[in-house]
Amino acid sequence: MRSRTVAAALLLTLFTSTTAAFADEPCGAGSGYADPCVEEYYAKYCSGDCYSDSDSHPFRVIAYLVSPVGVALEWAIFRPMHWVVSQPSTAPIFGHTCQYTD
Repeated sequence: MRSRTVAAALLLTLFTSTTAAFADEPCGAGSGYADPCVEEYYAKYCSGDCYSDSDSHPFRVIAYLVSPVGVALEWAIFRPMHWVVSQPSTAPIFGHTCQYTD
């Protein structure tokens, strides 16, 4: 019973804090972060990103759930693996070539 109460309180807090954050902003404009990099990213890529019916499409909902898994795999496995194979001492062994040209 206590765990249900705690879970309900957490969900209520999450819901009220997210809706209050965007209450004064049209279409969720302004992320509320103090970091200027986050503000710049939000202004560049997310401005005018209002909700549409396509956001509730079942494949979009699945993508919302699967995307964090992909990001975690990228940062935990693939980026470190790339770092290892791209070192000057290991690049010839693994056949890594630089993709950047001047």
